[in-house]
Amino acid sequence: METITVYNSLTSKMEKFQPLNPPRVNIYVCGPTVYDDCHVGHARAYVSFDLIRRVLEYSGYQVKYVQNFTDIDDKTIRRADEQGRSYREVAAQYTASYFSVMDPLNVCRADVHPTVSGHIDEIIEHVRALVDKSHAYTVNGNVYFDIGSFPAYGQLSGQDIDEMIEGDRVEPGSGKRSSLDFALWKQVPEDQPGWNSPWGYGRPGWHIECSVMSRTHLGDTIDIHGGGQDLIFPHHENEVAQSTALTGKPFVRYWMHNGFVTIDDEKMSKSLNNFYTLEDLYKQFEPAVIRYFILTRQYRSPIDFSLDRLSEAGEAFNRLRHFYRRLQAAESRSCGSIESTATIPSLDQFKIDFLAALRTDFNTAKALGELQKWVKKWNRIFDIWRDKTVINRHEQEEVTAARAVFEELTAELLGLDFSSCSSDNKVDRSAGLIDLLIDLRDRFREAGDYSQADLIRDRLAELGYQLHDSPRGTTWEVVDD
Repeated sequence: METITVYNSLTSKMEKFQPLNPPRVNIYVCGPTVYDDCHVGHARAYVSFDLIRRVLEYSGYQVKYVQNFTDIDDKTIRRADEQGRSYREVAAQYTASYFSVMDPLNVCRADVHPTVSGHIDEIIEHVRALVDKSHAYTVNGNVYFDIGSFPAYGQLSGQDIDEMIEGDRVEPGSGKRSSLDFALWKQVPEDQPGWNSPWGYGRPGWHIECSVMSRTHLGDTIDIHGGGQDLIFPHHENEVAQSTALTGKPFVRYWMHNGFVTIDDEKMSKSLNNFYTLEDLYKQFEPAVIRYFILTRQYRSPIDFSLDRLSEAGEAFNRLRHFYRRLQAAESRSCGSIESTATIPSLDQFKIDFLAALRTDFNTAKALGELQKWVKKWNRIFDIWRDKTVINRHEQEEVTAARAVFEELTAELLGLDFSSCSSDNKVDRSAGLIDLLIDLRDRFREAGDYSQADLIRDRLAELGYQLHDSPRGTTWEVVDD
């Protein structure tokens, strides 16, 4: 297993990654509340942790990845009431919608996707145990966690609890001992979705669900807990309190939080109505471009979103796609016993630099920078070869090795599969037409009408498409200006 360093939100430091039981790594990532369509903020979170998972697995770790769905929530119930449906129907619709937009982004599905409604018995047992240990108390059918029973409260978020409590007023009639005490179980009217419990009819508070589902599927202590920076307080802080208070063990070894998506430096959110749904973005951009755009920033950094920036990412992505086509075209060239005319870029050094970037807190921005430098060197070679009819065997072997590594690193690690992705961009819209023109050119050549054949070749070259003839047929590539 390769050495990986990560930024731990708990300590605010870069640390060597050392899982509890190597090579096994347990990861829990807070999933969506399924009441509406996913937006680009969701994509930022789940692409980021998908990348982290990929790098860990590539580096020799055996990852068990759990990501929940919050399928019972005030928002889900409100949406169900508006539409005259059950909360289960709404949750099922938007769970399916989640997969329909995340699958095209090449976000691998979790090993387990637990739901709140599927863990009610475990949640009740967890709450009961906290009450028994005097870390929680009951008031009129509600159960609250007593933060005064947990001195370490505030450690994750860096909050000074005494300052937070000072001058803060407890809501009249709530029965809470402190305004910071949070609900583990809340009483609800019997005409609302809920379950019977030792404290009466109700449903879980928001924070308890992730503690219970992570413990159920990953154990008392997990290696990585992930989510957006907006979850650090109070959600993740409360998870730490209720989990550690129950087990007496450390809850999470490495807390990892992805940065916000902003629009004009303002956080993107549904509450501000300044978000783009993925479904709408897919009408203008292929999913692979959106994934590439997200990877252009290291996962902890904020990323400012706009359609113009997404278009720029699309252009950069297409340059990599064009480079991949140039590799394919060069690989199919004829070989001859000629002297090499170019210095081939070091494949080993590129791979070392690329992987070092990803293994240093999953720095995709730096990794893409290393990739682009390497691609630029290769494109210079392709320009040198442009007027050559043959290359030597060693050069072709280098091209084959470069293509294999390019495919391996981009597809397996970055989740960008250039060998299969398609879009409505210039290359893919034109592919069928170019193939048709090549077929027509072949017919002219067979008929001996070389002037017409050359005219097709030359006109395609003017449009930026270069043809390469070989005994195995004609291939084409997009030539950068």
